[in-house]
Amino acid sequence: MIVKSNLNFRIVYNKFPCFKRRAKVLNEGGILHDTCDLNGTWINDLDSFIDVSCENGFLFGVYRIPVSNGEDVYELLGNYIVAGKDGKDRIVAFMVSWNNSSCSGNSNSITSYSGVYYSSEGIIYMHSLLTGYMEWTKRWETNLIGHVIFRRV
Repeated sequence: MIVKSNLNFRIVYNKFPCFKRRAKVLNEGGILHDTCDLNGTWINDLDSFIDVSCENGFLFGVYRIPVSNGEDVYELLGNYIVAGKDGKDRIVAFMVSWNNSSCSGNSNSITSYSGVYYSSEGIIYMHSLLTGYMEWTKRWETNLIGHVIFRRV
């Protein structure tokens, strides 16, 4: 286990079979501290999961994709800001680098997700931009745009 200090909380990384780190934000007493209302596990319509912890505007976690032999796990990093008239909603953005040397290797791509957490609906509605490497002559194929809805598990 690797522990890094950062302000008044610690980021603790636990091991996954195919991924070396899973981030959780803990206060000094070891209790999960939620300032964003996004902590926990979420699932999307493609049965992929995100496990998110957050603190002071930062998101940490993993993106888990089901595959035939179990799951692939990738690091998730991002930010959030408070939004809405009552301050219960959040603007959310995170990035996943599809590079996992333990399982799938480097897919030469990154996805950026950006959207809104609607507390009244209990969903995170996001758009995604997948950027993958292509040779210069196929550069028009480098980006795919989509949308995804995450629901709390």
